[in-house]
Amino acid sequence: MPRPLLALARYALAALLASSGASCSSTKHDVSGPHTGAGGHAGSGAIETSGNGGTRVARAGAGGATPSANAGDSPRADAGAPDADADAGAAGSANVGGAAGSAGIGGHGDPNVPDGSAGAGTRVPDADPPCSSGFWADDVEGVHCRAWTVCNAGSYVSRLGSAVYDRACSPCASDATSIGPNAAACVATCTSCGPSCLHGGTLASLPSGARVCDCPAGTWGANCELTTLQVAVGASYSCALKGDGRLSCWGDNGFGQSAPPSGAFKAISAGLTHACGVRADDTLACWGTAAESSTPSGTFSALAAGEHSTCAIRTDGTVTCWSDNALGEAPSPAGQYVQIALGRYHNCELTGAGSILCSGSDLYGQASPLSGSFKGVVAGAYYSCGLKTDGAVGCWGVATNGEQLVGTFSSLSSSATQVCGVRSDGTVACSMSRPPSGSFQSVAAGDAVSCAVRTDGKVSCWGSNEVGQASPPTGTFASVSAGDLFHTCALDTAGAVHCWGDDSFGQSTPPEGTFSSVVTGEVHGCGIRSDATVACWGSPVDGRTLAPPGSFLSISSRSAHTCGLEANGRVACWGKNDAGQAAPPAGVFRDVSAGRRHSCGVRSNGEVACWGSNSSGQSGAPSGRFSSVSAGEDASCGVRTDGSVSCWGDGPLSPPAGPFATVAVGHDHSCATTKDGSIVCWGAAVSKPPSGAFSSLSVGLAGYACAVDVNARLRCWGNALHPSQD
Repeated sequence: MPRPLLALARYALAALLASSGASCSSTKHDVSGPHTGAGGHAGSGAIETSGNGGTRVARAGAGGATPSANAGDSPRADAGAPDADADAGAAGSANVGGAAGSAGIGGHGDPNVPDGSAGAGTRVPDADPPCSSGFWADDVEGVHCRAWTVCNAGSYVSRLGSAVYDRACSPCASDATSIGPNAAACVATCTSCGPSCLHGGTLASLPSGARVCDCPAGTWGANCELTTLQVAVGASYSCALKGDGRLSCWGDNGFGQSAPPSGAFKAISAGLTHACGVRADDTLACWGTAAESSTPSGTFSALAAGEHSTCAIRTDGTVTCWSDNALGEAPSPAGQYVQIALGRYHNCELTGAGSILCSGSDLYGQASPLSGSFKGVVAGAYYSCGLKTDGAVGCWGVATNGEQLVGTFSSLSSSATQVCGVRSDGTVACSMSRPPSGSFQSVAAGDAVSCAVRTDGKVSCWGSNEVGQASPPTGTFASVSAGDLFHTCALDTAGAVHCWGDDSFGQSTPPEGTFSSVVTGEVHGCGIRSDATVACWGSPVDGRTLAPPGSFLSISSRSAHTCGLEANGRVACWGKNDAGQAAPPAGVFRDVSAGRRHSCGVRSNGEVACWGSNSSGQSGAPSGRFSSVSAGEDASCGVRTDGSVSCWGDGPLSPPAGPFATVAVGHDHSCATTKDGSIVCWGAAVSKPPSGAFSSLSVGLAGYACAVDVNARLRCWGNALHPSQD
């Protein structure tokens, strides 16, 4: 049948059913369509509401040329289709008053359907809201309105209702509920529910009912922990300035340097065994070693604590220094300054005009600053570095590897042996260690441990194993030597030398060949070859790699010098000799050990002789018969012929009862092997040694030790002077 006649027939059938009152579960209502046509009105259509709640919509075709044209019944409406999803009616035929129309109102027409059926498209808004307040239109015409969903107790309104979509509800958290219907938020069912808020933080509720801490300024994290504003690193301790102005210190407390006073502070500086801070009222407070802790009165803006002295800048710009002045490092320089830095025996000051002036010892050029314009200055033991106004770093004095600080920096920090800086992008670079990645606001350089404050206020510290000196390679080994700074060397069972850790001076790049023993100093190493000659590598400063010719039975190295026992029983030493540590006495020896600035040996009759510095009594050996000796930093220990251990000097002087076979002395702790090969350690900052039987033992000065067990496996432990605060 032609399409116009089909439409007429369907229309007539619908009218007949309506007039005859046929039994049906649906009712029909006439509604007039909205104005849509260009030049005419859309015809009327029929809405059938089914008994099961579904709605069938016969939508009018788009307007035709005749104003009173009526559209035909929709042949495409699906009976019982879900609300608002019925297809739009077919376009009205021209024979019944309408030109072929476009897609029905409320949907985008499918161009592949010739009768212009509408899809389930977006609703075309009417001039007036389709539903009254509290209701929403659940179909595209807005003619079927539903009441908004009610959010009952235990839930909250997560989305407000509107004329075109429903109100949404979300459940409260397990420890929260809502008061009344349609609550905007949940409330905690108990006042104590939620995290514990510290330092003035208060509990607050999220819309979900979850309880969180509302933290005040100067705190961070889920519990309002205090941020860290500044960190300072000393010899074997660290201090931090917290967000509330209080101080917190950790690590070695032998001189009280980790026991800061109470009160609020605004700046802090850590020296060797003492620290000082500027209080909130601009006065000074110091703690630790008594000689460096006698503080002057007055008000101050900045300070610097060094190894042997402290200097501070008064609020008027003048400088005051106090403590040890034996080598000229503590005189108060005339003039006005904005920053001061203390080295071991020299000072450097930054003027308001951006120039740097230095005074004190200039043995290595550390007191001869570079010219130019600077905005910061730091000083180490025998070097100084300045932060130029363009962010570049320039250093002078003994080599510090400061040239590794490449880029633009915002701040610098120095220790005795290394300089660190924060780049303008927040990353940290150090000359002798490997800091962690991330973004930081400040850094405090240390010799064995350094710390930095991240941008979120947390503190991260990295220890003496950051260059891997306590992370040995795999393989089988005969002996090992733990270096005094940042490298370690071991002799494998085939006679080859392996080194790892810092290689800034070539100290971890040994020569090839077959060796019978290996030793390490600060930045050099030496080994006895298979032909009994000695080969050395690493830093040549002070002649520490210039081994003498001849045949050697054993060698020992520490710090910047080495001593060896020649085949004829004589002792030969080379390297740094500023305290006589490389000038051995005459005689025949059967053991020798090099310390930091002294050396000791066991004579052929079993007596111990020491030479070099005796500043702490480390060269004052006791009488008696000994089988071996070990010289450390400022102390020495020896194994007597009865297996007991005796120690002298300044250091770990209370060894446990023996008997022992060997002993090794470090910085502030020592270790010994028993007759059965097990290891026992004592002293400060001691880490528990591994269990088992060992044939070789070495203790470094940087807080770690290594040993070779009877199965030729290499074991290292320790690695840091105090723990990370990350």
